[in-house]
Amino acid sequence: MLVCRIPSHGRDEVMEEILKDLIELVKSLTPEVWEVYMRQAYAIGITNLAWSCFTGVLAIICTVAARKTHKDMSEQCIQACPDAGLVVRMVGSGVAIDEFVIFFYVCGIVAGTMAMFLLLEGIIRFANPAYYAIQLLIEPLGGG
Repeated sequence: MLVCRIPSHGRDEVMEEILKDLIELVKSLTPEVWEVYMRQAYAIGITNLAWSCFTGVLAIICTVAARKTHKDMSEQCIQACPDAGLVVRMVGSGVAIDEFVIFFYVCGIVAGTMAMFLLLEGIIRFANPAYYAIQLLIEPLGGG
């Protein structure tokens, strides 16, 4: 978002010009154009929900892969030295936590966070589509 610093004595003129542009744009709109903006707001909401599902599944896959890899590594450590404690076996065998396990856990956390953000963003777009249609409308004027 572009923020421009306007001296206080010039703000009124700039705001008046932006408001005039917005009023002219709204006057030129027909109901069909408004419906297009509303449909676009809904389409963005649906897209966000679809991406939320995709990243949610990715988060689950990454978490399952990390847990399975970590479990397999633990079993290898137990087989390598059955008499020692688990921590000693893991450190002694040179396998503390593999980079792949860390990578999968981090990917799972990032994907899960993105999934929640996109889910909330999609729900918000369905809850108030007129607001987002107005945002799409004023975006060409430098607002939004």
